[in-house]
Amino acid sequence: MKRVLIVDDSQTTRIRIKNFLGDEFATEEAENGAVAMEILSEDNNFDLIVLDINMPELDGMSFVHLQAKNEKINNIPTILCTTEASVTMKEKAKKTGVVKAWVIKPIIKKVLLGAIERVLENFKK
Repeated sequence: MKRVLIVDDSQTTRIRIKNFLGDEFATEEAENGAVAMEILSEDNNFDLIVLDINMPELDGMSFVHLQAKNEKINNIPTILCTTEASVTMKEKAKKTGVVKAWVIKPIIKKVLLGAIERVLENFKK
C-alpha cells in the first residue's frame, strides 16, 4: 500500500484529502512543515507528500527547499496543494526538483487523484 504524508495547517483539509484517498493509501498527517520534518526524520518511507504552502512555523516553500537538500527525503515526490497560483512561485517550487505537481484549492477530488496517479506512475521508487 502506498504511503502519503498530508501536510496542511487545516485539519479540515487534511481530513478531506485523507477521505479522497480512501483505503487505497496509508496516510499520516502533519499540521505544518516542521512537524512533517520531524515525522520524516523518524520515518522517511513515504511514497508521496501532499503539501500546503501557507502554514505557520515552516511553510511549504521552505519545506521543499529543505527537502531538496536532504538526501534521505529528496527522493519523495511532492504535490503542492495550495491557494497560491503565482507562476513565479510554481517555477521556484519546481526548480527544487522535489515538486512534481501543483493543485489549486479548493481541492477537487478528480484533479487531486489524477495528479497523484501521474506522479506515482512517473516517479516510482
